[in-house]
Amino acid sequence: MKPLSIAVREDAMVPFDRWLATELTHALSRPVARGLARKAIVAGVVSVAGRVTRDPGILLRCGPSVFVRHWDWLPRSEPAPALRVLYEDDFIVAVDKPAGL
Repeated sequence: MKPLSIAVREDAMVPFDRWLATELTHALSRPVARGLARKAIVAGVVSVAGRVTRDPGILLRCGPSVFVRHWDWLPRSEPAPALRVLYEDDFIVAVDKPAGL
């Protein structure tokens, strides 16, 4: 994936890691966990206004851009496994699925 720049349009009322997770979820159209955003910030992958910021607890102010340089820290999404329908009628569906799904 290409590097991503996100403009801070209003003062953030939440910590940087929560803000980043929310913004990346919208930008990538897939959920990004707050813990992953925190790891990226601490690892120095994310910069604010051109400076690497390693503090996930800061509150952002309106104006600067947040820049994500690379995506090594983000796990690749795998396609959902195919499910086998064992039985189906108007009221119930029985599915053979992997454990934990």
